[in-house]
Amino acid sequence: MSKKSASSIDPRKLRTRQLIRAAFLELIHEKGFDAVSIQDITDRATLNRATFYLHYKDKHDLMVSLMQEVLDKLSSLPMPLQPSRPQEPDPERLGIFFVSLFQHVAQHADFYRVMVVEESVAPFAGQMQAYIEQFGLRWFARARQRQFSVRPEVVMSYLSGAYMGMIKWWLKNDMPISPQDLAAQFMQLALPGIIQIDQTE
Repeated sequence: MSKKSASSIDPRKLRTRQLIRAAFLELIHEKGFDAVSIQDITDRATLNRATFYLHYKDKHDLMVSLMQEVLDKLSSLPMPLQPSRPQEPDPERLGIFFVSLFQHVAQHADFYRVMVVEESVAPFAGQMQAYIEQFGLRWFARARQRQFSVRPEVVMSYLSGAYMGMIKWWLKNDMPISPQDLAAQFMQLALPGIIQIDQTE
């Protein structure tokens, strides 16, 4: 996923896109993806249809662009691997990473709430989970794969599913605990099994 970065876009264009995207997410939550029309979006954003088409081809293009913008921010999160020994996760760095991960979800709660709660966007949620899996597999590529008794693809499928399930619970319940507490609970549930398979036969 890569497009022109938000920082290089004219501020007026950026503001217009923010209005469109905010309106889009509100409408999906209210009506479901399939029922939302371009006219609905432009009416809610108080823009005309011509302005919408200056930025997006249709609502599918809008959804993909929105996913790209949010998910690409994952690459800026602090890496949980030791720079000098990238094959070995650093416990302290892991904690910082998972806290940052759930803080990222909180910062983009409107987007994630739609993606993990609304059944009408299930195909896009599947794409999002696949992106997260590939994001994690890039870390496995830096490690010595012979250490793992379970295939990295299986590990990431498990972790991404657990992650999606946990943020779904968190957002459906209006984030009743902090990102720090959620990260600690995720690590407590998910990491022991990962550590156990990180063994050379």
